[in-house]
Amino acid sequence: MNTFRIVVYVFLIAFAHCIHAQSICDSVDVSPDTVYLSQVTDSTVTMALTFTGSGDISYSTVSFVFTDTTQIVIHDISVTNGISGPFAFTSTFDIIYNNTNVPPNTTVNSLFNVYHDGIPSPTIDCDLPVVFVINPQVGLEKYQSKSGVLVYPNPFGDELRVETTSTPQWKEGVRLLDVEGKLVCEGDLNGGKSFINTGGLPGGVYFLLIREGEFVEIVKVLRE
Repeated sequence: MNTFRIVVYVFLIAFAHCIHAQSICDSVDVSPDTVYLSQVTDSTVTMALTFTGSGDISYSTVSFVFTDTTQIVIHDISVTNGISGPFAFTSTFDIIYNNTNVPPNTTVNSLFNVYHDGIPSPTIDCDLPVVFVINPQVGLEKYQSKSGVLVYPNPFGDELRVETTSTPQWKEGVRLLDVEGKLVCEGDLNGGKSFINTGGLPGGVYFLLIREGEFVEIVKVLRE
């Protein structure tokens, strides 16, 4: 009977530990959870990890896990800061393209792993899904560049939206050009957002030009 009680006691401790670890994982989040990569221009990806719980998971290791590395792989491992309790952490990872010519709109699934060895407690092993879209082409609902510019919807209808939360601040605004390079619409990025009225434009391919000094971002978009 004593042996049985010990087994039950150990089981309950292990079960409680698993529940506690899972509750901590529920307080861990990574952004972005969908990453758009251009094989020509993007060689790194920056991820933002946030922890909103009350435990201590300082100095956790973070890394990517791929079940299929035919297209890309990321070997880098990073370590979070030494802050106990809620924190935000960003890290940049090098991308290795295993295919020199990845087909357009290729999707690769991965897990962003957050591991804490329990010193101090608790031990956690959290897997957060992250999807990579490589060489995105016109037809994606949203496009996000490495510089933090988000353009949607694409294809667009009577309105095209542009958002950015990164630097530079894009004070010169945004311009929409046709295939001949003529200006057809423009807008300001007030507060990092711009809403361009495109109701009078005919269907076809356009180029969104976002400029700040010498830094230029060009996004190919389609009017339905």
